[in-house]
Amino acid sequence: AWSEALGGPVVYPMLARQPYADLLNACDLVLSPFPFGGLHSTVDALRLGLPVAAMEGLEPHGRTDAMILRRLGLPEALIAQTEEAYARTAITLIDDGDARLEMGRRALAADAGRLFAAPGRPLRTEVADAVWAAYRRHEQIQASGRRAWTLADLAGLD
Repeated sequence: AWSEALGGPVVYPMLARQPYADLLNACDLVLSPFPFGGLHSTVDALRLGLPVAAMEGLEPHGRTDAMILRRLGLPEALIAQTEEAYARTAITLIDDGDARLEMGRRALAADAGRLFAAPGRPLRTEVADAVWAAYRRHEQIQASGRRAWTLADLAGLD
């Protein structure tokens, strides 16, 4: 079975940021899942200098990893269109230490952190602020029966 072939994979529960980063940093590469991508895991891996092998799917949720790799200018060789090509890419990264290290260097040089903010401009927080405001005012929102809120509306509940 696949579990035996992979040597007994471990599935971890949701982790805090640092334990998650520590586990990810112990890896040599990341094989992006499909048919769904691993958008956030892909970005996290690239920021740690881990090469990512991805398969580009037909649906939007299966195209995010390829989009990230392309946007960062990483080699097309990391993006497969078929399961067979994906397996070949994975095997190359596993077997060829020099290629794996080179892709890791390119991942670091690509600076995935730049995906989140324009140079010289801080990240904006409106979405996080709105989610936190809605969380803090959950009971009031539920009692109101209202379905749409702005951040200003939520602030008015204080």
